[in-house]
Amino acid sequence: MKKYLTVPHVLTMLFFNAALIACIYFVIQLQKNSVRLKKAKADYFAVNQIKCGLLNADSWTYQINTLISAEIDSFELTRSDEKTLRKQVDRALNRFFDEVETLLHEKQHKVKDNLKFKVINSFVDIDKFRADIPRFSNAIIAEIVKSENKEKVKFLLKEKINAMLVSKDRRHDIEKEKALSLHHCVDISSFNTKMTTYINKVEQQQRQYGYVLIALMSLVGLVWFLFIIQRPALHTLAFIYSVLISFANLYTGVTLPMIEIDARIAELNIHLLSSNIVFTDQVVFFQSKSIYDVISILITAGNIDSVFVGSLVCVFSVIFPIFKSVFSIVYLFAKEKSNAFIEYMALKSGKWSMADVMLVAIFMAYLGFQAILNAQLNKLEVDHDGVNTLTTNKSSLQIGFLVFTCFVIYNLILSEALRRITKKSRLEY
Repeated sequence: MKKYLTVPHVLTMLFFNAALIACIYFVIQLQKNSVRLKKAKADYFAVNQIKCGLLNADSWTYQINTLISAEIDSFELTRSDEKTLRKQVDRALNRFFDEVETLLHEKQHKVKDNLKFKVINSFVDIDKFRADIPRFSNAIIAEIVKSENKEKVKFLLKEKINAMLVSKDRRHDIEKEKALSLHHCVDISSFNTKMTTYINKVEQQQRQYGYVLIALMSLVGLVWFLFIIQRPALHTLAFIYSVLISFANLYTGVTLPMIEIDARIAELNIHLLSSNIVFTDQVVFFQSKSIYDVISILITAGNIDSVFVGSLVCVFSVIFPIFKSVFSIVYLFAKEKSNAFIEYMALKSGKWSMADVMLVAIFMAYLGFQAILNAQLNKLEVDHDGVNTLTTNKSSLQIGFLVFTCFVIYNLILSEALRRITKKSRLEY
């Protein structure tokens, strides 16, 4: 027991204890932030998805109503407009007196009505009224241009236009209003500003925590080759801690999002009348998935092909690396005993682990998605005839991909360390 109390043992234990505790702390923080990010991005998508904006009738109704209301409010009769309106009123009054004259000279079926109309024709000269049409027109125009009457006319016009453009489909609006209410925002603009700031802040924390976690793995790997591997007495203790750290990082890499696909119409600007109809930040497609999410989707899809593929991914990319690490520890303790299976699992089973293949597949999928989305979004970009469209592709590899990459490299380092220390000597207890 005394040899376990040597200074190197104590220092090794302190170092790996500190590394393991720090690793667990940052894993917990990454998981908490991941939940926050997932919720925030889901709410952001609910408000800004294209079916709630560009493809939603209420969004168009609101903007067109606002535009037309502004046009109505800004409308004023100029002198030229008054002259044109006066001509129209004169024409209408002339038509009115023509109809009255025709009516007065029509033969009536009842004797009473016939006598009444003859009396009217005797005392009323329609031509005298025609001579006063300009005066009537001026009086009508004077009433129209009164401020109180103009406001009443504008109100009636806006009311009629709102009634014509009203949409009865409120399904997407309810979802959007729920998200706005949850974050105490009165409109989409304030919501987007608030959520963008919050998401950027949490993503920055995620990167910081992820980089620290990667730095810890790198430091442990460096310590192995610079110090631990030269001291056989420390191998077992250091290796156990290293495997525990690798498990924590595997969990993080599997559960954190690996890739995020985010395609948006950054801005659609349509010039109409003297203003513009504008839609900004319209999310066309958004998905953020981890390896765990992919495996869950495949296994729960219901068809045999998906279940088979999901099971293979789970076994060879997650379960197999865990078994290999566990058998490596067993091999360190039992290496005096000749057990071919344990030796094979610890030293020679690396070719069956598909974690590195998973990394390549995810990276290639990311490049493929980038190329496809860029090509499709470029087709949506328009800049002519009063219509301007700007698209953006915000797809990116996430911190989960970097952590999983470092886990794969870290496990390769542990495998190499195990190979070297088992060549030198057998552990003695």
